[in-house]
Amino acid sequence: GIFDSDQGRDFLVLRAMLVDGVWPLLGPPASVGGVHHGAAYYYLLAPLAWASGLDPTVVAMLFATAGVGAVFLVWWLAGSIAGPTAGLVAGIVYALSPTAIAASLTNWNPNLIGLTATLTLAAAWKAWSTRRTRWWAVAIFAAGLTIQLHVVATLYAIPIAALLVRDLRRTAPGPARSGLLRAIGAGLVLVGILFLPLLVEEIG
Repeated sequence: GIFDSDQGRDFLVLRAMLVDGVWPLLGPPASVGGVHHGAAYYYLLAPLAWASGLDPTVVAMLFATAGVGAVFLVWWLAGSIAGPTAGLVAGIVYALSPTAIAASLTNWNPNLIGLTATLTLAAAWKAWSTRRTRWWAVAIFAAGLTIQLHVVATLYAIPIAALLVRDLRRTAPGPARSGLLRAIGAGLVLVGILFLPLLVEEIG
């Protein structure tokens, strides 16, 4: 895989985090001046970085694993919506995508979005199609994690929120509505935890 300026910058942050105890409150800087992505990216990398002694090759395993996981999620999602043939075709197309393959080889915050964004869609579809409301907690958390990985993914949350609102409208008041609201609350609490470093930065 590639290891250049972005990867070097991120590993300096991980080194400061694991060796010097300087915990990051902001994530990697965006191309727009003064804007940062979420710090959750560093916390996702930290366990493998610590276990490997900051070996970037070992940390790259997280990205390779995420890429393979995204293939299976794309296969499952397309298959559950449009049938097994659609699932097979979508999975093969994603698995052979040069962009997706490159993302599986490089330690870079947007490269985990293939997994987290597809997990968001898969969980939202599971919640909608099966009416198992607990999946909304997963979808909301995964959407928050996707936004942490890249700020532009905030736009990605719009169709997820639209489907959630539609699910709320079709669910009659009673136990089902209460379960849905609890799932939403749980998801929002998890997203709030992801954004705690940013809150501390802003307060500071």
